[in-house]
Amino acid sequence: YNRYGSVGGVVDDSEKGALPTYNFQQASFLGAENIAGPAHEKRLWVRNIACMGCPIACSKMGIIRRGKHRGIIADSVEYESTALLGSNLGISKVEDLQYANYLCDLYGLDTMSTGGVVGFAIEAFHRGLISREDLGGLKLDFGAGDSIHQLIRKIALREDIGDLLAEGVKRASEQLGGDAPRFAMHTKGLETPGYEPRGLPGHALGYAVADRGGDHERGYMVHYEMRGALWKGQPVDRFSRKGKAEILIDFQNRTSGTDTLIACHYALAVPLEVYAELLNAATDFDIDKDYFVLVGERIWNMTRLFNLREGFTRADDDLPIRVKEEGLPDPPVRGQRITQEDLDYMLDDYYRLRGWDENGVPTEAKLASLGLDARLQ
Repeated sequence: YNRYGSVGGVVDDSEKGALPTYNFQQASFLGAENIAGPAHEKRLWVRNIACMGCPIACSKMGIIRRGKHRGIIADSVEYESTALLGSNLGISKVEDLQYANYLCDLYGLDTMSTGGVVGFAIEAFHRGLISREDLGGLKLDFGAGDSIHQLIRKIALREDIGDLLAEGVKRASEQLGGDAPRFAMHTKGLETPGYEPRGLPGHALGYAVADRGGDHERGYMVHYEMRGALWKGQPVDRFSRKGKAEILIDFQNRTSGTDTLIACHYALAVPLEVYAELLNAATDFDIDKDYFVLVGERIWNMTRLFNLREGFTRADDDLPIRVKEEGLPDPPVRGQRITQEDLDYMLDDYYRLRGWDENGVPTEAKLASLGLDARLQ
């Protein structure tokens, strides 16, 4: 992390079939090396940046030194932005990637959602659902940096088709009609993050149940399913659906608990016991490591109650149609998908272990055990 930040994993994720490519039509990108850590380091970066007191310094400051955007100074393009604005759009030139990231920062756009929206638009253009007239004369294609940059501007300024795309892929796909919803990559209206879920079933479950929609930070199962982390001392079967709900819940509770400290997820080596000691020293509390798990579980139940109150149901704990119906073409994940049957199996297991009913509603007994009031609904 010190040398490359999060983009150090781009090539490995591509080789393992987890890198979104061409609007999630593939999971490996031939140009991955051109947008991975060493390419950023060689062609862009000039210095490290760290949060106060952090020894990792995973962020970088870079400058575009070549081409039409020469001289643009910008913060580093981290992994998620590299996946969604890079491989997902077929961009294999690190300068084009950096400039797309810079435009998102300039206009106040989320890089991940922007990459998801632009990837959707390119595929819609290929399928004839968006015309050059809709685009104000632009010809969209994967890997076409200039037209992608122009479309980002149109989305920010709501010009031409950008006015619709600014609403996100869910609303845009509904307005375009036809088969557009079939390749609109989102969960609960939030665009899908930078890990292809079909070869990571536990991670896919995390997307489905995330309270704010598709979100890799609400259940980073990549850590277990692809990075080699052990669960109770044993390796985790990447492609198995069985047992993933238990691991996911444990991860969700622990990380949501420590998120309340504003703790960095990259501090993976810091045990809960140390966080408890630090918090006790700072506040004169008297807690142990289990307190963070309890806080995290309360958070997950309270946000669930909030979503239920606002009209969400089990049906919203879903995955994109493409994930459920289209198998991946790339080894080592060829043919992998998360069918509706797979999802229902994992959801049933997840709800049961959470102490929720078959519709995903927290039971009064579970809420009482957490000191919460069912009237929060």
